[in-house]
Amino acid sequence: MSTLEAALRGGAIAILLFTVGLHAHDLLTIRLSRYSALLRLCAAAFVVESAPGFEALEPRWKIPIHVVSCSAPLAFWIMAAALFNDDFRVRWYHALAWLGLAALRGGKCSVGRAPSWPSMT
Repeated sequence: MSTLEAALRGGAIAILLFTVGLHAHDLLTIRLSRYSALLRLCAAAFVVESAPGFEALEPRWKIPIHVVSCSAPLAFWIMAAALFNDDFRVRWYHALAWLGLAALRGGKCSVGRAPSWPSMT
């Protein structure tokens, strides 16, 4: 990893975590702040996970970062639903979807490769 890439990744992580901290002020009162903070936390985890040399980390660091990073699509969907639907509330099946996504993608860390869809060719 070059010095420029490390600096850009570090800056992106710092900005994302700073905005998570800004949203922390309103976590208890505004639901959208919770979901937006979660999405930004997932984005920060993705920046860490996509760095060269991430696979060399110990599993106790690698697995939680990977699970948070892979839950970004669900965090985006929940944040968008809360943004556009005034009556949106997180339900039990949202947690079930997150657990399913985490279980599906969590196999990558234990097996060493990501589960993939069958090829169409």
